[in-house]
Amino acid sequence: MATADGSEVEFWPIEKVMFATPAPVKADVKATTAAVSGNEYTATFYPMAEVTLTHEDPRATIYYMIGDDDTDGNTRWYEYYPGRPIVISESSRIHARAVNAQGRSSVETHVTLTRLEPAGAVQIKTVPDEKTGTTSFTLSAENLPEGAKIWFGVGSADDMIEYDGGEVVLDATDIVYACIRGGAQSADGAVCHYLVVVPAKAQEPEKPTEPTEPTEPTDPTEPEDPTQPEQPGDRVSGRVKFELTDDGDGVVKVKISPEQTLTGEYEIWYTTKTGVTLPEGGTLYTGAFDMTESGLVMAVLVEKGKPAGQTCEVTVWVIPTPTAIDSVGADGAGNVRVDGDSIIAPEGSEVYDVTGRRVRPEGLRNGIYIVRTPDGNAVKVAIR
Repeated sequence: MATADGSEVEFWPIEKVMFATPAPVKADVKATTAAVSGNEYTATFYPMAEVTLTHEDPRATIYYMIGDDDTDGNTRWYEYYPGRPIVISESSRIHARAVNAQGRSSVETHVTLTRLEPAGAVQIKTVPDEKTGTTSFTLSAENLPEGAKIWFGVGSADDMIEYDGGEVVLDATDIVYACIRGGAQSADGAVCHYLVVVPAKAQEPEKPTEPTEPTEPTDPTEPEDPTQPEQPGDRVSGRVKFELTDDGDGVVKVKISPEQTLTGEYEIWYTTKTGVTLPEGGTLYTGAFDMTESGLVMAVLVEKGKPAGQTCEVTVWVIPTPTAIDSVGADGAGNVRVDGDSIIAPEGSEVYDVTGRRVRPEGLRNGIYIVRTPDGNAVKVAIR
């Protein structure tokens, strides 16, 4: 290049800088089922799911939003804190993107989560037959979810088979286990069990060789008919109840006891794992225990000399201490406060008690409550 005075000036490149688009955000989804196709994640869950977001560039900042697609560009995005999972309890759609040090944004990653509703209980109808000494039974469900089937087992729930809709005949008293499985939009139902009593086979009376005079019984009390089937009555163990205590330190203490006062010997078996059959696959309850993570507790009562009772369950919500009000930013807990017996929170927030039940934010009793704000944060609130 020539200057005004005719001298030559040369320009040499010093450095070539490339501003590449960041890679998409990755999602780790803990749910009942999960699948991924490119940047689209889909999952089903019950009763809740956890989504953890990561990016290959540790200097990149991840932003996310929960709701419909950001079509108008006016939706608010929140900064994601690494290592802190987003807890989801209702059907939701999460959008995430990463912004690198040069300010360039990645394409969006989408996580669609669908909450499943548990299938209902299985009903049983029995027909005893004293002539043959057998009892037949049929199984049904009031509202069988689409694609779901009834499964059952006799004497054990470990090796259930699919029910074909016909009669099943038993020649000995036993316990029948049954549940609903395989619904496309429903979670597997709880395992129900029923005591099916088989009557003794009636004996044909012998024909006398010659007439005999009837005799009056010496005991005026009529003897019981041994051919009548013994009624189940209280032959099956009862139910259990749960008592949850949250001391506000990120730990919930779980206490399990019989629903009714018992005078005889009994055991309680429990589990915090899904897909476990009680009491066979459970843990013997010896006293109250602590839970440091949210989850489902299932328990069953076994009274001495009786089959196990109905499996009972409770959802335990545990919110770690770092998400308490005094440690969450203004976008989360800063807008959550207590006014008497009411919780004031941003519009769209949801309030739950420690058992996982959704409650109204007004007229609350003293205790610990969990507020889920629209930005996906969980805030622990105490009413005293």
